[in-house]
Amino acid sequence: MTGSYLLELKNIHKSFDSHRVLNDVSLQIREGEFLTLLGPSGCGKTTTLRIIGGFEQPDSGEVYLNGARVTHLPPYRRNVHTVFQHYALFPHYNVFENVAFSMRLKTLPPQTIEKEVKDALSLVALSGFEKRKVSQLSGGQQQRIALARSLVGKPSLLLLDEPLGALDLKLRESMQLELKKIQQKLKMTFVYVTHDQQEALTMSDRIVVFNHGRIEQCGPAREIYEKPASSFVADFLGNANILAATLLEILPGSRAEILLEGEIKLKVPCAEALPVAAGQRLCVAIRPEKIQLHSGPSQDASKVSLPCVLNDVVYLGSSARVLLSPFSGCAKTIQATVVKYGRSGADSAGGLNGTAPGGTIWAQLDGDDILLLPPESDS
Repeated sequence: MTGSYLLELKNIHKSFDSHRVLNDVSLQIREGEFLTLLGPSGCGKTTTLRIIGGFEQPDSGEVYLNGARVTHLPPYRRNVHTVFQHYALFPHYNVFENVAFSMRLKTLPPQTIEKEVKDALSLVALSGFEKRKVSQLSGGQQQRIALARSLVGKPSLLLLDEPLGALDLKLRESMQLELKKIQQKLKMTFVYVTHDQQEALTMSDRIVVFNHGRIEQCGPAREIYEKPASSFVADFLGNANILAATLLEILPGSRAEILLEGEIKLKVPCAEALPVAAGQRLCVAIRPEKIQLHSGPSQDASKVSLPCVLNDVVYLGSSARVLLSPFSGCAKTIQATVVKYGRSGADSAGGLNGTAPGGTIWAQLDGDDILLLPPESDS
């Protein structure tokens, strides 16, 4: 164990009955960072959080906190606090007593308790709410009280298990910014669990993407979005069009020539070490916002134009999602994003030019926007 990390998980395995939930999970968390565990339901992220907090024991592997082995210590012997999805507030206590609960267990002086509680409530912008009943609070206010109760003990690590899941969209977005602001002000380490990709992108210093009990990728939000390590990561963190390709040749200057969907040759950037050799299959990912739509093929030789059938346009307010079927042998529907979409439903500047569903539209691709990925596994 190195001393440069606040928390370290080493080779964690966990099963419930015969179902393997975590498979060789190793993770290092730095002091003062906002780290998010992201993935679909059942991927192992909440079990990882519970093992960090001491609520679950791993079948094998070790947990270190501040350099000390805490694998089998109960939660109350770790300087770690948890904010649960459903807050777990005491309905028969007022706000002050809810926040003061853990401090009273330590039999601290009344003056100390009062000061710490008021400081914590000020931090979450609820000063003056001390005598309110829990039933008199909105969902967002209850979430803030749960946060204040966890912060009042000044833990070295705060765990948050989808704490915003019960809030409406506007309040959820507001609380995302508030949580990040509080974390930065306190310089405290937050480990946050969510299945919401936008939430992870908004708040995180680093994101850990889980899939089937394994870590698929870990890194800064921008790195994971722009350089996904697998088709799963590309498709889960934001939308992505995942298409099949064959590697034809490695070219000088960190580029490669591929055959997209068995029909279209194009040159794309590539890493120094590709996961496949020439002649083998791989996947490519194309973000919807990278596809430009035009009424005809591009005259730019550096671009690739795909003739497509316009299937549907889904109005999203500030943008629209365009569903396309390529005329090629590609069986998949691809998506493009149109940002400027007129109030009447007519596209003003996004390239649809009045094309109706069933009509022909050209999807223009730049090879530099295509991401090469390992072939999809059968698992």
